[in-house]
Amino acid sequence: MSHESASGDQESLLQFLYQLPVAVWRMSGAGEIDLMNPRAVALLVALGLPSRADQGWAILQALDPALADLSRDHLGEPGLVAEQRPVERRDPQGQVRHLALTAIIVNPDSCMVAIEDVTSRVLQERQLARERQNLAVLLEALQGYFVVMLGLDLRITQSNRSIERLLGHGTTIVGRPGAELLRADSSEPVDLAAMAALAVRQGWASFEAEYQCADGGAIWGDTILSTIVDDAGEAAAFVIVARDVSERRRREVTLLDAALTDPLTRALNRRGLAARVEPWLEDARAGRGETMTALALDIDFFKRVNDTHGHDGGDAVLRHVGQLLAQLFRRGDIVARLGGEEFVVLLRDVPEHQAMAMAERVRRVIQDTPVPFKEATIAITTSVGVARGDNVTDVARLLHSADLALYRAKAEGRNRVVVAEPLD
Repeated sequence: MSHESASGDQESLLQFLYQLPVAVWRMSGAGEIDLMNPRAVALLVALGLPSRADQGWAILQALDPALADLSRDHLGEPGLVAEQRPVERRDPQGQVRHLALTAIIVNPDSCMVAIEDVTSRVLQERQLARERQNLAVLLEALQGYFVVMLGLDLRITQSNRSIERLLGHGTTIVGRPGAELLRADSSEPVDLAAMAALAVRQGWASFEAEYQCADGGAIWGDTILSTIVDDAGEAAAFVIVARDVSERRRREVTLLDAALTDPLTRALNRRGLAARVEPWLEDARAGRGETMTALALDIDFFKRVNDTHGHDGGDAVLRHVGQLLAQLFRRGDIVARLGGEEFVVLLRDVPEHQAMAMAERVRRVIQDTPVPFKEATIAITTSVGVARGDNVTDVARLLHSADLALYRAKAEGRNRVVVAEPLD
């Protein structure tokens, strides 16, 4: 290598070191500094340290005594001595400066030191840690909230301790699909994947969900599902924050129940029947309808019951019939009191012979189960009209057909089942 080439390389090195965004100096084994960039001079002045050319080791000793000793011990071993050693030092104004020191043995008689002032970064990280801690404390202190972190695969990666208090789940839920927290047979099922897709599009998704407790119970949670993005702005994870609204839901159900239920018999009223049957009608309008059967029931000679036993006796009979109907039919069937002594039962996707058997069973059970009242019993019977239709989109027409069959049962002597002609 020529002298001019070596000189050019040296000049390039000096230019590079002078432009580095970190403080750098190079010193000999005796501590003589032969190179120091302007950032190093400014940093040493800010720290109140000398920057004399013969004070290289003294400067490093003042900053990090252990690193100074380690570097001296390795002077004969070129290579990295230590990288990014954290150091705290107060400046003349008493402010703490956070530094990261790196030492490299360049050759047997040369050591290079680099110092990065990371005060701003450290303070930001500490502030972020405090904010996270405060948020965690806040979320723990707020009764009725829980937080769950999900990966992009919607598996649980982390949760706060409130989930154990609210749902009874411990750390064993980590790694499980987030959907397992949702009650599978909920009356209002939630598609977690669809909610996550919505959160990716708009940053968040809001919904109410029924969450499964470890003991088999459930709570309702008012839920926000938010997206956590990476530096490129792409979705990297999700966070669920849910508030227990079970009590509010219970109150709403109670109010709705009161609005849709006959208070005497606990059967649905007309409004309740309309609300319950509407999803069936929507399916029929969408071409997914099934056969619907209506059983119209009327207590025979009910006026005679009131005349003989008073209105209290009549109310006892109505309550009795309401209880029997609730016991005789499935949970998904619709049982309603339309007024007076008239009840109706709506069945979905039941074969004709089975519907007839059910109607006959109702008639027989009511006949064979007298109503206890005061010191006596009240024997009652009922007439039943049955109507059936496929893809029913107008329930009023089906009920009218069942009523016509009921009138025929009354006219033919009561205490019997009559079937209407199938709807067109």
